[in-house]
Amino acid sequence: MPHLSYRLSRGIRPLALIMLLVVACAVSSPAASTGAMARTPAEALAGARRLEHSGEWEAAARSYTEALAGEGEAGLEARFELARLLHRLGNNGSAAGLLTDLARGGASPSVVRAAFVQGSVQGDLGEHTAAAAAYARYAELGGAAAAYARVEQGRELSFADREAALAALRPVTGGSGPALARRRALQLAAGLEEAAERPDRALAHVRAVLDLGPSFAERVLVMARIGALQRQTGDIDAAAETYRALAAGYPTTPEAETALERLGEIGRPVDPLVAGIVYYRHRANEMARDLFNGYLRANGATGEGAATALFYLGALAERRDDTGMALENYGQSHDAAPTGPLAVEALWERASVLEGAERRDEAITAYALVAERFPTSRRAADASFRSGYLAYIAGQKARARTTWSAAAASTDSAAAARASFWAGRAAAEVGDGAAAREAYAEAARRDPAGYHGLRAAALLVGEPAAPALSRALLPTPPLDWVAADGWLAGWAGPEDAGAWQTAADSEEWRAAVELLALGWRRTGREAVTAVLDAHARQPWVLYRMARTLDAAGYPHLAYAAAGRLVAAAPVSAAPAAPAILRLVYPAPWPNEVNYYAMQYGADPAMVYAMMRQESAFDPEAGSSAGAFGLTQVIPGTAREIARALGKAPFEFGDLARPNIAIQFGAYYLGGQLRNFDANPYHALAAYNGGGGNASRWIRAAGGPDIDRFYEEVDFGETKLYLRLVLQNYAWYRHLYGGATRPALTR
Repeated sequence: MPHLSYRLSRGIRPLALIMLLVVACAVSSPAASTGAMARTPAEALAGARRLEHSGEWEAAARSYTEALAGEGEAGLEARFELARLLHRLGNNGSAAGLLTDLARGGASPSVVRAAFVQGSVQGDLGEHTAAAAAYARYAELGGAAAAYARVEQGRELSFADREAALAALRPVTGGSGPALARRRALQLAAGLEEAAERPDRALAHVRAVLDLGPSFAERVLVMARIGALQRQTGDIDAAAETYRALAAGYPTTPEAETALERLGEIGRPVDPLVAGIVYYRHRANEMARDLFNGYLRANGATGEGAATALFYLGALAERRDDTGMALENYGQSHDAAPTGPLAVEALWERASVLEGAERRDEAITAYALVAERFPTSRRAADASFRSGYLAYIAGQKARARTTWSAAAASTDSAAAARASFWAGRAAAEVGDGAAAREAYAEAARRDPAGYHGLRAAALLVGEPAAPALSRALLPTPPLDWVAADGWLAGWAGPEDAGAWQTAADSEEWRAAVELLALGWRRTGREAVTAVLDAHARQPWVLYRMARTLDAAGYPHLAYAAAGRLVAAAPVSAAPAAPAILRLVYPAPWPNEVNYYAMQYGADPAMVYAMMRQESAFDPEAGSSAGAFGLTQVIPGTAREIARALGKAPFEFGDLARPNIAIQFGAYYLGGQLRNFDANPYHALAAYNGGGGNASRWIRAAGGPDIDRFYEEVDFGETKLYLRLVLQNYAWYRHLYGGATRPALTR
């Protein structure tokens, strides 16, 4: 976590705090300009919140300090917010002093919240007994996140008194509080019971977690723990069943590989196909190949089991670049079970291998075979497209046009639009302008806001090139909530005000919102998401939650709520009202986005489009590749940008600050735009897939043809990224840039 370069003792009080904070750092972003005029404490408090939201945390601390002069609850609130922010900055000594003062302030909302943060601060300082007492005080004062406080109380007590910790957890493990808090309490209690050598009790706690809707990752860990506890209790049969289910159901996880080891330790047989798939997923290629070949020797080369073994043998052959064996194995896999679940995948992979080997005519036929034999499969539309595309780039445009015209009848709107679009291109290139316009119009009709529908609309108005970037500032249009209410009532019926009141009063919602206010951002996000999922079939409740979260300054959570709302609308519903769409396509941090986009030669609408895809506007979003922040910059790139911008010292955690993440993302995007002649396709592909790959795809496309470029991108993630960011860009140009509809025209 980023922190200030100084450390204050717990005893320092506000006057010294102000003096040190004033010299802590210089304001570096447009959001931090607070003016020289004297402000009231209320104005200072509001300004501090704006600064913190933008990432100017040190400047926010100065403003919170200025607001300490406020009387009554306002002064207490400023003190709490300052302590919470200092804790975020790692300055726990000063935070502890402020919180100790607040503890004497009665039972106001800020004082109650201060108890929770004091527990967190003292825990970080290693004062576990005091931390447990602070969490207990928060719960006793009726804090909205009391169940979470009890969990943390138990965690702090566990350092010295296991039984006291279990007693503190009992109201949550045996209660009916928020599911997330209960899962955490049960997991902690299980660990304590296991440490006390009571595996039967631990097992009961862990099993209860599965009934509370854990996430994918948590479910995998819970299953692994259940298997281990079953072994401890001596129930080897149950442990074997658990390990087999883990290996079969979650083969890509490390726990699946461990499950195979545990089955070996207890001497229980393992399904060779399941084990082979697990080893394949973990790139233990020789072990996987031996298992699949062993299965075939024992069971023959027909049936679904044989089809599975042969399919993965084909994949293993691909890994070692043995094209001939891969083709043979995939063909045998299909023949072993022609109507089995892997039959279509085997034919698809065979066609893909032929394409990769540049055996184009064979690949055209192979892809066509996929669509012919499995017309209702998920591969059918892509297979038809690839068959047509390979014919097109081979100069067989009539054949391509025929293939795409047939594929345009797909029930999948996006697939139909893609086929129609390319049928139009093929028609245009052989001089059939009327057929081209008809095909483009069909693409735009089938998927008007989808990528190929947007491209077709651009060609219909004679703009075949990439859209010209705008350097204009994005205005923030006024929101018409009356129209939004009317849109929702049009398909969901009149609002039942009692439903929202019930949801707003629920422990789950109050605790989730409270966690955000307490600074527990990740847990709060998880808790809010759980509440949204629980109300997925109550559109009016989702609407009220979206507006509440937006007003509270959580655009990523408002977007999550509004996205669920729009997805719930029936196909027959009218287009969503602009106010709703602006929650789905939000434009937070406008000062920073406009300033840095203009400074580095990027389009503000494209910066927003990119951020929406990269992080969904969550400032603390992270990826498995190590990227972090609103614009998902990886460590190496972040260090390079920091050096280029003269930002020293720089810590990777600084990317949690929106102003820093936006600056770094706009700088990097602007650099890619300069490198690739302001072509947004090439620049976005470079942003996601690297400049070298973008250059390779340009060469494969034979020049500036952006449609060929898009199809030549051979990284699935980058192709999806291009499609989604450009769709986002069309919406931002419409909602904030003055376009009459989502468009990629110039």
